[in-house]
Amino acid sequence: MQNLIECNIGQSGLNFRFQGKDFKLVYPKEVWKKYPAKEILRDHLAHLLTISLPLVSDIKRISYKTSYPFFAPLFRDLVSENIPGAIEDYGPHTKEMLDKFSKTQFEFAGGVTEFPSSLYKPSERNVVVSFTNGKDSMLTLGLTRELGLKPACVYVNDTVSPSENRIKIKHLNEISRKFKIPCFVVRNEVEQLNDFEYWDKPETCVGYSHMVMGFCLMALPACNYHSAKRIFVGNERNMDHSFINKDGYKTYPDFLQTTKGTQFLDKGVNLISGGSVGVSSIIKPLYNLAVIKILNNRYPELARYEVSCDCLDAYPSAKRWCMRCSKCARMYVMMKAVGADPKNVGMKGGMLDKKHEKLYCLFKGKEVDFYEKNTQMRDEQLLAFYLAYKNGEKGYLMEKFSKKYLKEAQKREKTLRKRFFSIYDSEVVPSDLKSDLYKIYNKELKELV
Repeated sequence: MQNLIECNIGQSGLNFRFQGKDFKLVYPKEVWKKYPAKEILRDHLAHLLTISLPLVSDIKRISYKTSYPFFAPLFRDLVSENIPGAIEDYGPHTKEMLDKFSKTQFEFAGGVTEFPSSLYKPSERNVVVSFTNGKDSMLTLGLTRELGLKPACVYVNDTVSPSENRIKIKHLNEISRKFKIPCFVVRNEVEQLNDFEYWDKPETCVGYSHMVMGFCLMALPACNYHSAKRIFVGNERNMDHSFINKDGYKTYPDFLQTTKGTQFLDKGVNLISGGSVGVSSIIKPLYNLAVIKILNNRYPELARYEVSCDCLDAYPSAKRWCMRCSKCARMYVMMKAVGADPKNVGMKGGMLDKKHEKLYCLFKGKEVDFYEKNTQMRDEQLLAFYLAYKNGEKGYLMEKFSKKYLKEAQKREKTLRKRFFSIYDSEVVPSDLKSDLYKIYNKELKELV
């Protein structure tokens, strides 16, 4: 069967057709109708949203019935940057996957896409938050409101995680009603083509190497509708730390969430939008512990809607947190560290029993994700356990911590506090917001450093 991807402009978004099946990218009708550069967005999203497809299938060549997107070479570079991290927990060798991707052929029906001179004149205070319901986007939303900005949220329903999406969209709708915040859901059925289960292949997440860029481009119609000047992404400081993967390659948990990656997103989105909108992160100065502290202490009314677990579809009985993955584990102990109550975000039960030891990188657990494989994460967990210990937490893992790591934590406390509760100036924070933003951070963190 010919591997031709058709992508046509419809009344509510983009209509894809591949191997006799239809996949839609659906926007609220009023948002899509108002967007003036549909052809340019179609050409870029047609390629970007399917560029990872060959990595999870046996396909070696894809033909597009669209024009050649200007950013096609850079899209390939971004996927290549993310491959070493994406396969860290899975079977294929990094070189094997990089070679496979480099040999993939992409063909286009038309010439190079041109960019518009301008899409719209943005409002100085209007912004869009790329919203995931996690701690980073939740804190970003709280900060934008306090800074006097007018945020709108864009959530992408990837359609491959129905339980997770159902819970998050429910919370998003509640946030929209309670706080009078415009919230838009984009339904992305195309993501199914990047899922290993669609192709009946072994488990992997390599098909999602394009996602952060995809989130930003998919948000452009909402930016136009909301007259937004910026897209805020939840890229915090932890994402700037690399590690050496199982095959000896230097890698990042997600390149597009690093400072360099965020700068690339800004330049790319600015070009595709004709200079109307850029990409920033106002939480890039913060580590995880600081993010959790500020969110739960300053914006508890938003924190109560947080959903950070990524494994909800793997555990059908889970209603909000699976309480069985390393992400739930690190969130739990870090909340305990900063004096926040995990029950307030819907966590039921504890995560300091012996059975949870395998989920913590501090204890060299065998079920931690690659996000925790750099030394910074180990040290941040060391501080988190120490602060939870000082707060009087009990349990098997607290006892093990006190026997094995307490002396190290006590000796390094001052250094660890300074590292993880300091504010790191960042060039991806808009200069006009820095003064007021850093005042908030200083007020929340000064007693912890």
